[in-house]
Amino acid sequence: MNNIVNKLNLPNINNDKVWVDVLDFVSPRVGDDTIETWFQPLVLESLSEEQAQIRVPNKFFGEWLGRNYKELLIEAFQHVEGVNPTDIIFVMKE
Repeated sequence: MNNIVNKLNLPNINNDKVWVDVLDFVSPRVGDDTIETWFQPLVLESLSEEQAQIRVPNKFFGEWLGRNYKELLIEAFQHVEGVNPTDIIFVMKE
């Protein structure tokens, strides 16, 4: 994962740390049950200046998150120092 980040000109960004910071921003806005149900299963796969790619368990999950929480996730990423994606892509596990 770090190699991908390095290629995207974000050399000092740790995806795990970024994801924890994103969840810290989202959590008080959605509540513990929503975090546990909809956000705990997610994995930040890659991150660039334009886009965050998040792995979801299945297609329904990605579609539902896209309809209900995409804007909140973009806002959360933009509150993390050094990160400013303008789009979120949901991808399924391989």
